Amino acid sequence: GMAILELSRINAPEVTGPLVRLLDQTDPQIRKAVLIALGERGDPAAVPPILALFEKSRKEHALLEVSATALGRIGDERAVEAFVKYLDARESGTIRKILKPFSALLLRIRNRALLEKSVGKLVSLYEDPGIGGTDTVGPAPKGTDLESVALQACDALETVTGRSFDSAVAWRQWWN
Repeated sequence: GMAILELSRINAPEVTGPLVRLLDQTDPQIRKAVLIALGERGDPAAVPPILALFEKSRKEHALLEVSATALGRIGDERAVEAFVKYLDARESGTIRKILKPFSALLLRIRNRALLEKSVGKLVSLYEDPGIGGTDTVGPAPKGTDLESVALQACDALETVTGRSFDSAVAWRQWWN
């Protein structure tokens, strides 16, 4: 852990390679420390391997949040589609882990088409957080997982757009 931290503090591009190679370690604590270090370094060269881990985390949740956070901190637009895929899968546990890092990522993105697509997804998620295959449409029942997803989607919208509306309907009207 300490060695990884020391390595990550060396401000030279050639440090990214050795750190990335440590992502192959089987020890989840090492991988977690490396992901945190890579996120703090902010080197776009680390995006492809982190993205690969992030996409694999659908099955291996331990690294989902920490890989999402690293991608959010680096702020590279190559990560946007992977986040959107997770939103589309509509798994509340997963979505709750990635919405904050997704907001952080979107704040660093300058690609208008990607931003529009992402904000549209967040508006839809806020309007109807119904998770894969459920028949519920419309606002989430109070105190449920779905309500928590909806509220986080609203927070993400406020973070990314700098605006604030008091209902999904108001967000949709503004968005349209």
